[in-house]
Amino acid sequence: MSTKKLPKLLYHTFADWQALEIKGPDAKDFLQRMTTVDFRDFPVGSHARGTLLQATGKIVLYFHVLRTADQGFLLLVPPAKDNATGEEASGAAAKAAEAFEKFHFMEKFTIERHGNEYALLRVAGSPADEGIGSALTALGARVFELNQWTEPVWEEHFAFDIGAVVPSAGLGAVTEALLNAGAAELDPAARESFRVYFGEPAVPGEINSNVMPLEAGLEDTVPENKGCYPGQEVIEKIRAIGQVPRRIVCIHAAGAAPASGTKIEGRIEGAPPAEAGVLTSVATDPTDSSKWVGLGIVKKIFLVGEPTFTVDGIPVQVRLK
Repeated sequence: MSTKKLPKLLYHTFADWQALEIKGPDAKDFLQRMTTVDFRDFPVGSHARGTLLQATGKIVLYFHVLRTADQGFLLLVPPAKDNATGEEASGAAAKAAEAFEKFHFMEKFTIERHGNEYALLRVAGSPADEGIGSALTALGARVFELNQWTEPVWEEHFAFDIGAVVPSAGLGAVTEALLNAGAAELDPAARESFRVYFGEPAVPGEINSNVMPLEAGLEDTVPENKGCYPGQEVIEKIRAIGQVPRRIVCIHAAGAAPASGTKIEGRIEGAPPAEAGVLTSVATDPTDSSKWVGLGIVKKIFLVGEPTFTVDGIPVQVRLK
């Protein structure tokens, strides 16, 4: 057994995320009509996660958005991925701008691509370190709550989980402040372990053009009763009947980790085993290297009652995110 405690304070950057800015007199109304974010009560300084959807309710674009001025909105978007290969494509900001431009006609606003001019960070830690947010704000960072790593998922949790958008020119000062505060930086492999451990969906495994936000665990990106947007009819119909076709699940198991893309087999009492879904992400358990954690998308029929699950013939624990 190699169980270990989670670090008291850690941080990581969202590598290769890029920025674009939508600004002008009609920027707010355009974003209200086209995205799932409710901008009606969204004062300067506000932050939200959101999506741009197809008419079918499937995800075109996932983003973080900050209102930086009365007529200005800064969007941070993840690296663009090729849906067929999963390989990273160039120009995340350019692809996001192109997606919005398809719906831009006579409205008075501009879309500016800022590329890597801004960095997106996460900082999570114990109650004793909650003052770090104020320290980063003093250095010019725009700080907001993420709260994706603060829920007790298995045995332990962080007291706070915040995000920070920093101009790249000031990233060195922010990093230095974090290190001086005793923060540990997560390398890409460790960051992936924590992401999967806490059930955080990401591009392209859980967030892609074949998935709806309600399937990917992004319910907070689609507030109810915000008004019309592409895909709203599908989303509201699903909410009305209370039946999402599939749901993201968290998986916990001992032994050697299977590969992402491996089938999840489920068994409902009185029925033979059948394919229930697929693993979308797999990583080493960050609290115990003898175990692995995963995320998967599972059919709704296997999420009622008390089904049992296996991956490669090995029993696994499955819970809703």
